[in-house]
Amino acid sequence: MESLLNRFQVICTVFDLPRVVSDLQGSKNLKYVGGDMFEAVPPADVILHKWTLHDWSDEDCVKILKQCKHAITSKGQQKVGKVIIIDIVRGSQNGEESNETQLLWDLEMMVTVTGLERNEMEWAKLFFDAGFISYKIHNHMYSLKSMELINEESASELLQAQTHVWNHIFNFINSMTLKCAVQLGIPDVIQEHGKPMTLSELVSVLPIHPSKAQYVHRLMRILVHSGFFSQQNLNQEAYSLTQSARLLLKDNPWSMRPLLLLELDPVLTKSWDCLSTWFQNDEATAFSVAHENTFWEYAGQDGRLNNLFNEAMASDSILASKLVVSKCKGIFEGVSSLVDVGGGLGTMAKGIAEAFPHMDCTVFDLPHVVSDLQGCKNLKYVGGDMFQAVPPAEAILLKGQKKAGKVIIIDMVRENLNGDEGSIETQLFFDLQMMVEASGVERNEKEWHIHYT
Repeated sequence: MESLLNRFQVICTVFDLPRVVSDLQGSKNLKYVGGDMFEAVPPADVILHKWTLHDWSDEDCVKILKQCKHAITSKGQQKVGKVIIIDIVRGSQNGEESNETQLLWDLEMMVTVTGLERNEMEWAKLFFDAGFISYKIHNHMYSLKSMELINEESASELLQAQTHVWNHIFNFINSMTLKCAVQLGIPDVIQEHGKPMTLSELVSVLPIHPSKAQYVHRLMRILVHSGFFSQQNLNQEAYSLTQSARLLLKDNPWSMRPLLLLELDPVLTKSWDCLSTWFQNDEATAFSVAHENTFWEYAGQDGRLNNLFNEAMASDSILASKLVVSKCKGIFEGVSSLVDVGGGLGTMAKGIAEAFPHMDCTVFDLPHVVSDLQGCKNLKYVGGDMFQAVPPAEAILLKGQKKAGKVIIIDMVRENLNGDEGSIETQLFFDLQMMVEASGVERNEKEWHIHYT
């Protein structure tokens, strides 16, 4: 508002809820007025709405716009003023990052204030429903407030930078919408349908309240954009699974569903809220700051989190065990006994034991992890503390100890996929996750070498 006062000779009124403006002081041509825009809007030649209408449903926006129309209309005359709206027009900007920004903003509005981001057709319907007979869209209107002293090229760069920041602010929405889809069983429902599933078919079988049916298409829109579902336009929108979504199916032996539910559990995400606090104190991890226990202590006392963790580690081990057995058979040559240290439910050891029936395999983990688990022919479970002692064997899996046998480590080597931006980002994410939860680290080859020389 101040930039408008400086640029134009105009009498300006800031109109907001009384609690917002009650303590604010005006100036020569600026005043503050408290009220309710659903009841009345102060009369003026121009009514400005900046980032307000996307907070509200279509029905509420029509009510607001009707009050605006009344405010710019003189008694007994047609409209003489105008309404200026500074907001997102979904689908109006080219570029993948800009499109993602619009979708993320839309989900933020849906979750926090029942609002939405609209495309031009949806905006037009609002205007006509409120009694306006025409409108005009100016691209990049939002940028005008800060563009007085910079050229067009710099303005474009600034908008791109702003979009980049927005997307990082809202990146959590990608994770949480994916979690929502998994918890609602959307991948499994579409898989069981056996063919592309229309929106109405999907809505009819999801375990949702009838009042939330209108929001499902917005959830699916961001998940299509993120690459988890593909969309076909038949008589109406129809959805199919992508390869990524198949990794979230309950009955997929390689399902990543347990890992998703673990990492996005509130117990773990709370740690990230404490990250800056952790940097300012001497606690070992941000998890400890959040919960006053290490992750391992907390899991030992909380059966739900313990189960989540063990299921996540088991699901992650299925693919690893398949690869180890099929691609790395040579490392087990001449080995008659193996201990899987921190082996959890024993998924990795089971795969090895089945592939090498001559080998005696032991799953070694904390007592509360393995106490209720049953072994089989050449597989047994032993509880203990790897910092105190590890059961003797010819091969130790996932534990570096200098014995007469060999040490087999299955872990990430950071920076080992140069040029693959997605894989590098995954490695960096895992590194931060280890830092926050367990005081661990993802190492590059040089760092691994230092540990074993």
